[in-house]
Formats: sequence, structure tokens, C-alpha cells
Amino acid sequence: MRWLALVAALFWGAAAYALDSNDRLVLTLDGGEQVDGWFVRAEANAVVLSVPGVADATRVPLDIVAGVSRNGEVQPIAQFCADAATAHVEWKAWLKNPPPHPPALAVAASSLIIPGTGQAILHESRSAKGYLIADLVILGAGALELSNEQRLSVLVPLGALAAIMRISSAAEAVRTTNRRRRRLREARAIADSPTQR
Repeated sequence: MRWLALVAALFWGAAAYALDSNDRLVLTLDGGEQVDGWFVRAEANAVVLSVPGVADATRVPLDIVAGVSRNGEVQPIAQFCADAATAHVEWKAWLKNPPPHPPALAVAASSLIIPGTGQAILHESRSAKGYLIADLVILGAGALELSNEQRLSVLVPLGALAAIMRISSAAEAVRTTNRRRRRLREARAIADSPTQR
């Protein structure tokens, strides 16, 4: 039981230090200057920050960092460098095996036929289930109305709602696949840059 607690504590401690895009970093450089911004990504021997007021991302080489504060807490430089190296390895692994990013036309067309299928293609199962269940409820209500009174005042809004569901599902799937494709393009351009070699 003690071993289990020790392993859990070590795992939790290691996970607590994983760099995330929500981390606010204040890097004190060798000359005393400070770079204050949000973590974007780790590169080979550098970190990239989004600094408020600066249009482009700021690349800070790790060998000139003298002190690190993450989310208001001082962190040892060796630990920060190890976390940055781990984040870089994870980023490269993501680049080798990115999430599905099919053409936008494929996910849009499938979502227009059956809402949620575009999300399913993208492995967004929670969103896919939501769209599919909502569409089944709408179509079920329409089928129930068709088998009973067939009131136009009920069928038209249900048809409009079904069309809105399909358009919404298709638009979300297209946004997701375009975002993934853009992120993958940018990552490949960064990976091919001289700073990554």
C-alpha cells in the first residue's frame, strides 16, 4: 500500500509540473531582464511565449534563463528545462501522429446527412453523441407527428430545427478540421526551421 501511495505521489508531482498553454511564465534572463508571458510551446533548447503587447511570439533560449516563475511560484531551472524538454518531445510525438484532420468537405458533407458524423470522423465523440441524440429526438418527434395529426404548424418548425442541427454540426466539424490542419501546417513549418535541428 505504501508503494502505491509513493507511486501516486510521484505521478501526481510529475503531472503538476507539465507545461501547459495556460501557464504564465516570468523568465528572468542572465542580464536581469524579465520576459513575462504565456507558454505557447517548447522548442529544442528554447521556449516560446505569447507576451502581451508583442504581436509575434517571443522565443527565449533556455541557456540565458537565470530564473523561472510559473503561475506565481518559483521553479528550479533544472526542473523547468526538463519540463520544456518533455513538452518538446510530446510536441514532436503529436506531430508524428496528429489527430484526424480530413478534408473539410468530407466532414461537412457527412454532417449535413447525419448530424454528428463529422465530429465522429474527427474523434470528437462527446460532440458527435450530442448532435446525434438531438437529431434523433427531433426526427422522432417529426415521425410521431406524421403518424398522428400531421399538423403543418408542428412539422415546419421541426424541419427547420433539423436543418439548423445539420448546418450547425457541419460548421463545427469544418472549424475543427480547419483548425487542426492549420495547427499541423504551422507545426511542420516550425519543425523544419533551423531552430529545431
